Amino acid sequence: MIDFENVGLRYGLGREVLSDMTFRINPGSFQFLTGSSGAGKTSLLRLMLMAIDPSRGRIRLFGKETSQLSKREMPFIRRKLGVVFQDFRLLDHLTTYENVALPLRVQGKTDASYRSDVTDLLQWVGLGERVHAHPPVLSGGNAGSHRIDGTAAGFVPPQFDRAIVTDVMALPEEEARQMARRLARDEGIFAGTSTGMNVLAALRIASNLGPGHVVATVACDTGFKYLNGDLYQSSNG
Repeated sequence: MIDFENVGLRYGLGREVLSDMTFRINPGSFQFLTGSSGAGKTSLLRLMLMAIDPSRGRIRLFGKETSQLSKREMPFIRRKLGVVFQDFRLLDHLTTYENVALPLRVQGKTDASYRSDVTDLLQWVGLGERVHAHPPVLSGGNAGSHRIDGTAAGFVPPQFDRAIVTDVMALPEEEARQMARRLARDEGIFAGTSTGMNVLAALRIASNLGPGHVVATVACDTGFKYLNGDLYQSSNG
């Protein structure tokens, strides 16, 4: 599905940010990208999105070599990639519903064919009463823009295999924040809300499965980006 062969990347005349990257991501697989700040994680993702070109090597996406794609072909390949950005990728002049439905509209689908799915998903993430609101009036926190962005991206990848997903678990954000503070205080793991959510979900799954099972989860973010917020300033931890 995604193939990198001896890919290198440098910005300008500086040193290579990425060197000799060779790997394959197969359909239906889960991959995790980790590394220290400045290691090139964002640059690698930008290469996958064709936002930048490699300095050398070959990249193939869904069987097509990116260097041979025309600008007209690129959007059709990008539609197969769902991305949730850290900052918001929303159109302020569109409502919550219209932002979520946009990836379906550009695929030529009619409103009638997806209206119930979009409405159900917005209800599921707690935005059922904000379908007509615009991004500027939404909070960036509990019921805010990041939640819309993630919902919209969830429609796009046709490669998503529902057969390998057995359950979807919705957890309160405040419990995830409490878990993040507990990890820092009791375990020495300085992480953020997303990691707190993962650990919280893993503990609930382990409780449901009972003894004799192993549950693995991922520490997917760092606590440093939360230092300017109130995550580690609360007295409830």
